Amino acid sequence: MITIGRFAPTPSGPLHEGSLQTATASWLSARRQQGLWLLRIDDLDAARCPPGASTHILQQLDAYGLHWDGQPHYQSQHLAAYRAARRQLEHADLIYTCDCTRAQRQGRLKGAPAAYDQHCWRHPHPPTRAPALRLILDDAALHWHDQRHGAQRPSRNSLGDPVIWRADNVPGYALACAVDEGQMRITEVVRGEDLLTETAPQVYISRVLGQALPQYRHLPLVMDAAGRKMSKQNHAAPLADDPAGRSSTLARALERLGYGLPDMLRGASPEQLLDWALRQTPHG
Repeated sequence: MITIGRFAPTPSGPLHEGSLQTATASWLSARRQQGLWLLRIDDLDAARCPPGASTHILQQLDAYGLHWDGQPHYQSQHLAAYRAARRQLEHADLIYTCDCTRAQRQGRLKGAPAAYDQHCWRHPHPPTRAPALRLILDDAALHWHDQRHGAQRPSRNSLGDPVIWRADNVPGYALACAVDEGQMRITEVVRGEDLLTETAPQVYISRVLGQALPQYRHLPLVMDAAGRKMSKQNHAAPLADDPAGRSSTLARALERLGYGLPDMLRGASPEQLLDWALRQTPHG
């Protein structure tokens, strides 16, 4: 079976060093196995996606030598598939409406961070506002294995029932991601460990939909100077766009991934760095 990996950025802004590390690790894994590497643009939340951001991301990946196979998969073009999956979950009686506001949830939890308490499932009532749709999880089908973190067996109570369709009529992340992995026939997901807890609901949805599960590997996060996860929300700087900057930025990503870069490759082009990395075994 051919390996099919993917990179799935949200076009809410340009790529930064954290996203480059994920893309590089995923690309190297797929290419080392003579597999395909696909690109998915997670653009469902239009309010977060400024015009031109998707094009800029494609240009950044191309400039860093991370060339993808086929045409990019834009989530906004696949709403019919998400609706069909939602109907399948509804027919299986796995969905309930939830009209809880954030303030209500926080009030019940007394400000402590915790998973959703299943209030609207425990206390069914006619919605008082436009509701979200939540998925009823099943402990018996939430287990999965991570290639870095090992066996994962979370519970419904620890996760809360995730929103699979938002109140503003946007598909939830778990549903859209699970449907996409099946449609794109993804066999390998390499991404940051901030998404580790998001995986079980996706695995559950995939099982309910009768899809094969990909293998998962969640990587350590890249942190900024303040010790925060490098992200667009934390105003991470965009990737360098000059030749020297691209070389040094990709070299740092490879070193964080466990590749001991020889001095002779300092200043090499992204294509040269990636070609070298394909012939190495990372450490750590």
